[in-house]
Amino acid sequence: MAKGFVYILRNEAMPGLLKIGHSVKVPTERKEELFTTGVPEPFDLAYYCLVENVKKIEAAAHRTLSEFRYRED
Repeated sequence: MAKGFVYILRNEAMPGLLKIGHSVKVPTERKEELFTTGVPEPFDLAYYCLVENVKKIEAAAHRTLSEFRYRED
């Protein structure tokens, strides 16, 4: 099982929305990478935790919160 971070980011340019993701990098580094993707404001790190089986945990978070998604993929 891969260990990694599950994180929650928010962005003032997108009020009411959160980004939930995972990374093997420290989440503060990941949020800086995402600022280069064309978003108008940098992300704020709202929460993160180190977990075992990071992909499974992130997928479970997305399933649990699926009714609140802004857009279906």
